[in-house]
Amino acid sequence: VLYHWRRHVNSTAVDVRVKPDAHGAGRRALQAFADEWSPGAWVDIGAGPTTHRLRYPLRAELTSIIIPFRDCPEVTDACVHSLGNWFNEVPYEVLLVSNQSEDDKTFAMMEAWERQFPWVRCLEYNQPFNFQALNNWAVQRSEGSLLLFLNNDTEALHDKWIDGLAEQAQRPEIGAVGPRLLYQNGLVQHAGIVVGIGGFAEHPWAGHHPDAWTPAGPSCWVRNFLAVTAACLMIERTKFDRVAGFDERFTICGGDVDLGLRLVAAGYRNVMTPFVRLVHHESMTRDRIPPPGDVEESLRSYQSYLEAGDPFYNPNLNLSDTSCDVAVPGA
Repeated sequence: VLYHWRRHVNSTAVDVRVKPDAHGAGRRALQAFADEWSPGAWVDIGAGPTTHRLRYPLRAELTSIIIPFRDCPEVTDACVHSLGNWFNEVPYEVLLVSNQSEDDKTFAMMEAWERQFPWVRCLEYNQPFNFQALNNWAVQRSEGSLLLFLNNDTEALHDKWIDGLAEQAQRPEIGAVGPRLLYQNGLVQHAGIVVGIGGFAEHPWAGHHPDAWTPAGPSCWVRNFLAVTAACLMIERTKFDRVAGFDERFTICGGDVDLGLRLVAAGYRNVMTPFVRLVHHESMTRDRIPPPGDVEESLRSYQSYLEAGDPFYNPNLNLSDTSCDVAVPGA
């Protein structure tokens, strides 16, 4: 025990709301920091009492949303409609990229999407499936200065979710930005990626309630990570180009982690913002079993962090699962 104090009815140890001046002082201190280090940023309401959210100026730059899919048009249709249901300040285009679709209904839906949504373009990439190659190919056909890679099995949940990603991605020091993704039952699917969990890389808090408190804190804080999932990942085009995009030696999985590691090596920080939330119906249209080649490439890419540890995850925390519990020596 390094520090302890008594619980008293007039102490914040019992209820943080008993000293509202402390909240105001914290807000002023954070604003003073922002004024010096991030001109134009301001302090907003956070996730709960005495918490704050630092907001950043938003530039209305075109965002290119790239959504790969293969048949199962109903899944993609729900994703596309969820984009149109919510208001965002940043303009966007949507590139729906069919990969070896064969169902006549799919092609009929592609024509319908382009008729119904003026911001949709449908493309066909009929090469053997490689998630990294497909997205790199689509980037070359996009026009936005912001790139948003999005799975077709996701659905947005609120207004300004694209804005919430963009205000972070537009910061010069930030590389990839990801949201908090939730399963259909409301539990966490993604809130960042830690290299080392499960032997490779996994999502901390996965399967837990969004407000669950763990020894690593809750998943509702803005945090830096080595990587975020490409199921929903935003990055500025110039930064994506600087690190040469996705590594096409990965076929299905691992390429997003590798991208994050290369961004960190280039001097950027990757961010997960819990204030952006989507539902992720995980891998409804693809096999989840990684091919052996992706496992080998992951070992190559992650090796230094698998040996030295993830700098954004406390070394005293458990790596055997996503619970973020304290590690038990010898267990």
